[in-house]
Amino acid sequence: AIADNDWVFDAFTGSCAGAVCDLTLSTDASVSAHFDRGRARLSVGMVGSGGGRIMSEPPGIDCPGRCSATFPAGTLVRLSPTAGALSRFLGWSGSCAGRDCQVVVRAHTAAVGRFELRRYAVTPLADPQSFASIMSPRSGLVGGAYTSGASFFWDGVLHDVGMAWPTDVHGINDSGTIVGVHGTPDFRAFRWERGVAADLGTLGGENSWAAAINAEGMIAGWAQLADHSIHAAAWADGLATDLGSIDPIHCDYSEAYGINSKGIIVGESCVANAFHPVRFRKPGVIDDLGSWGGSYGRAVAINNVGVIVGYATRPERSTYHAFIWTEGTTLRDVGSLPGLVHSYLGCINSAGVAAGISFDENDVVRRGIVWGEDRLFDLNDLVVPGPYFIDSAACVDESGRIAATSVFDGQWRAVLLTPL
Repeated sequence: AIADNDWVFDAFTGSCAGAVCDLTLSTDASVSAHFDRGRARLSVGMVGSGGGRIMSEPPGIDCPGRCSATFPAGTLVRLSPTAGALSRFLGWSGSCAGRDCQVVVRAHTAAVGRFELRRYAVTPLADPQSFASIMSPRSGLVGGAYTSGASFFWDGVLHDVGMAWPTDVHGINDSGTIVGVHGTPDFRAFRWERGVAADLGTLGGENSWAAAINAEGMIAGWAQLADHSIHAAAWADGLATDLGSIDPIHCDYSEAYGINSKGIIVGESCVANAFHPVRFRKPGVIDDLGSWGGSYGRAVAINNVGVIVGYATRPERSTYHAFIWTEGTTLRDVGSLPGLVHSYLGCINSAGVAAGISFDENDVVRRGIVWGEDRLFDLNDLVVPGPYFIDSAACVDESGRIAATSVFDGQWRAVLLTPL
């Protein structure tokens, strides 16, 4: 028996059995030939500096992990690539070409997808001697300050916040509401909107500090109590709420630095005379994120799926490293750039891309960093070649744009990095 394409002869049945039928007819006879659909293997590969995922329809391939599978011969298989958060898919080679891959599987078939790391275009935002410090989650607003002390925000056009020195801007939401701290020697948290600044007050003491604001206008920071202790605080509808501390008996101290769209706040709290990164789910309900045994740790930001970034020290040395924390895990050390000892992550988007800085022991050699796809990158390796050296990265928004500070012609310059 001879099988058609994509089929395999199995055996004869009836008056014959097995693979061969030799039959001498003396009476009526009935013979059937049984054919099975053949199987063929499809393999995929991934090349390039970037990362991603390739899946098949019908199911079978989910690469990395399962990068080959067998299908009934003649099956039309569609391969779908998804680039990682810091990568882009460039196309196929092998049994496929171009951007789309639909292949009829016969014999052994192979296709290779190419993923490359994204590059960033650099756009200067402000005049020389400027620093970027804040960025809104989606609307592309960036804020910062000049070395002269003046604060600015950028929405496509540069604006002066218009508040006298000393003023630091620490957070901005998509509506353009800015929060920060103003004044000396006593300093107060403020909320700025459409050119008007409002004092947020304290928890009964003299000083307060606003660090972040979410889309609903809820503000996270810290404030002094009447007894001069300092507690993390949240402001909503003009009212300050004391978030408490973990260990009020031994060291009654906490601060808040980040907030997500769900109102979950992160910061630090004193625990047995050390400072631990913490999560405030509501006033008095505080989760200790742990430590590496060092004396200090701070959670700086939390994204909308609950992933937290910050930094912490280790017991055997005074250096500190950035960490990533997810529910049910411990602090994950992301390391530092080669030749540098410290790292810091201060912002993370919902795709898990985080931005910050890595620097040497004396804070002289500094480089902006981005974390994504389980790797730490020097932003200077990712920007389009040009005159701007990326000194630090303040924040990354939901589209992957990064507010950063560069060095150009020997001067600081706030810039926007846009993925290409």
